[in-house]
Amino acid sequence: MLGALARQGVTLANEGDARALLQLWARLARETPFPPDVLNTLLGACNGLRAHLLLELSICLGETFKENVVVQRELAPIANRLRKGPQRRLLPMVRRAVRLETDPQERLKQEMTLAYILAHISRRTPAEIAEFEELVERLIPKASDAPLRAILLVARGRQRLARGDLEAAEADFRLAVELDPAFAVAHFVLARLFLETQRPELALVEGLAYLESNERNAGRREESLLFAWELKGQPGAAAMIRSYLRADPGHGGWWLRLALLEYSPEGGEALRAACQKARVLLAASDDSRWVSIAAEVSELEALIEAGGADPKERLAAVVRSLEAVRGEGSSFP
Repeated sequence: MLGALARQGVTLANEGDARALLQLWARLARETPFPPDVLNTLLGACNGLRAHLLLELSICLGETFKENVVVQRELAPIANRLRKGPQRRLLPMVRRAVRLETDPQERLKQEMTLAYILAHISRRTPAEIAEFEELVERLIPKASDAPLRAILLVARGRQRLARGDLEAAEADFRLAVELDPAFAVAHFVLARLFLETQRPELALVEGLAYLESNERNAGRREESLLFAWELKGQPGAAAMIRSYLRADPGHGGWWLRLALLEYSPEGGEALRAACQKARVLLAASDDSRWVSIAAEVSELEALIEAGGADPKERLAAVVRSLEAVRGEGSSFP
C-alpha cells in the first residue's frame, strides 16, 4: 500500500483527503517503519495546501516523527508561509529542528526560522523574549551574509526599541540599511524612528528609500504615505507621495493632494491631468462620500477651463473635503 502511494503520488485535493492523511500518518507511524519514499511524497503533497491545512498537517507530521531530523528540517520553514497567529503553534517543532540538526548550515537556517517566529508573534512571554534576545545575539556574529545580518539587526533593533533604548535601536537600523540598501523594512523602521524623534527631514529620506525599494506591504506603504502628508511642509514630502503613486496609482485623493503640494500657476496641464485621474477614480468608488467629492473635482475642472481665477484655493478646499472624509474613518482614498 505504501509503495503504491509513493509511486502514484499523493495529491490533497480537499480537506477530506488531508484529514485522511493525518490519520494515515499517525497509524502507520505506530505500526510499521515508514518508508522514506512515502514520507517524501507526503511532504511534497503539503506544498499546495491552504494555510490552515498546511499548519495542521505540519504539526501532525512533526509530532508523529519527533526524532526524524529530515522531517523536522523540511517542516520548519513552513512557518514563513503562515500568518503570525498560527506561527506560535509551530514553535515546538522548530525548536526540535534546531535540537536535532547536525549540519551547521542547516542548523543556522532553523535558528533563523526560530528567530523569525519569536520576532513576530504577539504577546510574547518573558521566557520567549529572553529566548529571542539570546538567539539573535548569538546569530549576528555567525551571519556572514550581509542581507541575513541586516534582518537580524532589525530584529534586535526592534527589541531595543521596545525597551526604550532609542540610541541602540537607531544604531542597529542604520547598520542594517548600510549592509543591505535594498532591505525595505530597515528603511521603514528607521523612518519611523526619525519621525518619532522629531527629525522629519531624515524621516522623509528614509521613507522615500523605503517606497522606492518596491516593498508591497500595503498597510506599511499607506502608513508611509500618511506620514509624508503629515510632514507636507517639509521638502521631500511630495517626492514620497509621487513615488507611492508611481507604484500604486489608483488613489484619486492623493493625486489631488500631490497637485496641491506641487501647485504653481504655470502648471495648468499637470493640474488638469491630476484632476481628471482623481475624478474618474473617486466617481468609481462604492462610497457615496468619495463620489460627492468627484463632483467637487468637476467644478474645479470647470474653473480651470474657464481661466482667469486662480484655482489653488478651490483645489485646497477639495483637499480639505478629502481630509474630512478620511477623518471619519473612511477607506484609504
